Amino acid sequence: MSLIFGIVHHKENNVLKYLEQMETAILPDQYDQKGRYINQQIGLGNILRFNTPESLFEKLPATFGRKVITSSSRLDNREELNRLLAIPREIQLEIPDSILFLKAYEKWGEGCVQYIEGDWAFAIWEEEKEELFIARDHFGNTGLYFHHSESYFVFSSDLKGILSFKDLSIKVNELCLAGILIIRNPDNGETVYDNIYELQRGHTLTLKDGRITKKRYWFPEKTKEIHYTSKQEYLDHFIDLYQNAVNSRLRNIGKIGTTLSGGLDSGSVSVLASKELAKKQIRLQAYTAVPSHDVTNFVNANRFGDETFFAESTAKFSGNIDLTLIKGERLSIIDGIKRHIEIHSAPPTTASNAFWINELLETAREDGVKTLFTGQAGNATISWKGLSQNKIFESGSTSTTEMIKNTIKFLIPPILISWLQNKSRTTFEYTAVNPLLVKKLNLKHYVDQEKDFQSTFKTAVEQRFQMMHPKRSGIGSIWQANGYYYGMNIVDPTRDKKLTEFCLAIPDHFYREKTEDRLIIRESMIGLLPENVRLNKRTGKQSANSQFLIQENHKNIMDILCKFEKSEVISHFLDLEKMKNIALKNAENPDIRFKQECDNILMKGIAIGLFLEQFN
Repeated sequence: MSLIFGIVHHKENNVLKYLEQMETAILPDQYDQKGRYINQQIGLGNILRFNTPESLFEKLPATFGRKVITSSSRLDNREELNRLLAIPREIQLEIPDSILFLKAYEKWGEGCVQYIEGDWAFAIWEEEKEELFIARDHFGNTGLYFHHSESYFVFSSDLKGILSFKDLSIKVNELCLAGILIIRNPDNGETVYDNIYELQRGHTLTLKDGRITKKRYWFPEKTKEIHYTSKQEYLDHFIDLYQNAVNSRLRNIGKIGTTLSGGLDSGSVSVLASKELAKKQIRLQAYTAVPSHDVTNFVNANRFGDETFFAESTAKFSGNIDLTLIKGERLSIIDGIKRHIEIHSAPPTTASNAFWINELLETAREDGVKTLFTGQAGNATISWKGLSQNKIFESGSTSTTEMIKNTIKFLIPPILISWLQNKSRTTFEYTAVNPLLVKKLNLKHYVDQEKDFQSTFKTAVEQRFQMMHPKRSGIGSIWQANGYYYGMNIVDPTRDKKLTEFCLAIPDHFYREKTEDRLIIRESMIGLLPENVRLNKRTGKQSANSQFLIQENHKNIMDILCKFEKSEVISHFLDLEKMKNIALKNAENPDIRFKQECDNILMKGIAIGLFLEQFN
């Protein structure tokens, strides 16, 4: 994969200095190739790491006629594209992805994005039209940011490339930053910086005559049901697509690793990768984050806080997985946040997880892993639960207690249930936002907007689409930045386009029957996952031991909060008194009853404060 960057300057004829400062800002410690294209007001750049056999033939930016491209990619449908584009058989294995992009663009214009599958982002400059065309893959498994002013348009895979502009006034987007605390998804690709945007997943952008036009090209919420004659046909097609999604990502160069939790998503990804690697007598290295404390009393009855037992069961059952347990002892819970800000130039949305995520990635790098699998998108795709059916009174299907619960759920509209569950967010009781800022930014209005947005998704396909909405584009850029920092490609087969569209097309009743849920993944994994994992209905709880870690770092945390109080910028943004009280309460006696306060108020607040320190 590559890091791509570029500029179109409307007032200067020499853009070399801009490309140089962007390249310096984003250049990783290790890379295989870098290149630039400059033609007066236009400049394109690329920093390449070889990741597939055909990437060895890349030379970027690449010129084809009067078109120039810089790209980052792992194409999954090269064989199909070679056929559609009439590529001679003798060069199909060596033709790089960038040339396929250019040929597809030449044949279909902006519509080329409908024919391209995989993880990719590219920018094409047409000299004849003086037009820049930029596109990002369907799921947003890459990163792409941009800034547009009267003087220039600039884009970069990494925020640092844009932040490097010395004449750009860097200001905080207070509303977007507050959104991290109040669980508001950003609109229109906004970031925590004013006037710097992310090109959202499934979107293209065209720059012409100093004006930009954005278009969305992927609409998974419009997926129509498909109807087979038997359930087994759905299962057979599902597992075929799922295995192909895994196999296409095994094409990457270098050692393969996987993140392995105790659940169905990463578990199924791992066993399918393990099965394929076993054919080549290659073992799969897995990494599981586990707590360094006893968390028995720090999770609810329907959750488990220690993944060890289930992950070990999956590894042993597979027979081709070597498991490493990550106990999160290298970085403190505070240092994990600082590392995230260093990598991403933005605060983490899940502050209490940053320490173990970075230790896991660092360990994988030390082990020589070049491709790391995850299964993060599974809840919306492969392991969709299915909407509750309205068969409340089926004989023998539920206990009396469950029947009462199901009746209540059936009678109360979903949006009201959602409102009751999130009422605390409306009152801002469980956020670190300064009450004065709530009024200044009218945050209640934006929380209400978010609830209204969520309430518009009623059907099963629409509710699943909510999880993959363009508003939620950030995770792909986060994984890309993590990958570049730690020297690996991070891939997720559960975000595969063909697989996703098929999962959305399966009639919802095949996912749930009476009290059973996630039936497609559970039944397809018979013989592949151990029964205690395949049939387990409890879900894992990440960082279940966060309160112990907060307690161990109490002095450091109090020092940080005292330092925050001296900052006008930070104290303007955060309710520091509330955060102090939570830290003091937790220092005396960590208790599950105020775990949400520790994670969502204290730690998220600290993450925002540490990020804001640069603006003092």
